[in-house]
Amino acid sequence: MKKFFKIIICLIMALTLVGATACGSFGGGADGKSYSVTLNLCGGTLAEGDELTSYVSGEEVVLPTPTKAGDKFEGWYKSSDYSGGKVVKIYSKEKGDREFWAKWASNSSTPQTYAVTLHLNGGTLQSNLTAYTYGVGAILPVPTKSGSTFGGWFDNQNCTGTAVTEIAANDSGAKEYWAKWNSSPDSAQTYTVTLNLNGGVLETNLTSYTKGVGATLPTPTKENSRFDGWFDNIGCNGAAVTSISKNDTGNKVYWAKWTVTSTGSLMLSAYAGYSEGAYVEFPVESGVSEYTVSYKNSSANNYIDIDSELIRVNGDTVRADIVGLSKGNYTIKWLREARKRSVM
Repeated sequence: MKKFFKIIICLIMALTLVGATACGSFGGGADGKSYSVTLNLCGGTLAEGDELTSYVSGEEVVLPTPTKAGDKFEGWYKSSDYSGGKVVKIYSKEKGDREFWAKWASNSSTPQTYAVTLHLNGGTLQSNLTAYTYGVGAILPVPTKSGSTFGGWFDNQNCTGTAVTEIAANDSGAKEYWAKWNSSPDSAQTYTVTLNLNGGVLETNLTSYTKGVGATLPTPTKENSRFDGWFDNIGCNGAAVTSISKNDTGNKVYWAKWTVTSTGSLMLSAYAGYSEGAYVEFPVESGVSEYTVSYKNSSANNYIDIDSELIRVNGDTVRADIVGLSKGNYTIKWLREARKRSVM
């Protein structure tokens, strides 16, 4: 009888251990049930497949990372006022419905700033950049180095890849950049100069200049025209350029601007062009009621008349615009007509 009692006691203890093991598979208060998850994105979005609407108590779930244009995700919080600690996951011991709110950098009362480290590699800066603010970004400064040309900032010590000129507004985290230098210790650096004469001629052309020396731009001439200066754009807009400073670097391209000074019949090349077009100006003549302007490509035989709407009188000047041109050299001709009779 005593032996039978001992066997029963052992069986009960074994069953108790098995039961404890089964309950422990959920850990702590986990119950294996499914509960809802509500993610308040606060203007953000989740990538397809990252949606989270429920979880099973007893299984650990990492919360997804949303994105928002122009903003930085700062974590999930259990309350809409972002109080308490940041939440990164639902732990296996948890149970019950869950709701979280996404916090963005734009929600922060104090803008986040990050450190910037610039390795000058022997160069110098007038004003250093040591930090930037999220949501604002920063333009990287341009250093100088005697006998060298700055080749850009790079995000690696070997200065390989693409040069970096600025930190974007939506960038985050500390930044570190290295300056690249193109050195020429034994000879001064020389750059090319391209002068688009627009029908003019030069006694002596200028094709290059040297850093540290600079150059004075020459004065071209053109029959029946006045030279109005060199410009750094094909439309000849802005301020005229007379010289290249000794501190300048890089290749230079300039366009000559002309003003017609003679009256009467005139054959000329366009003295000022712009994107897919060109224009000419000439003085108004007394007694002339209509003007005809035509043009032809240097390789063409016949002239093409432009529409009369493109010929406008403004005070004592007539301006004609030729539009829709392809790249090339053109000759422009104008006729004056009085009482419907050509007097070319």
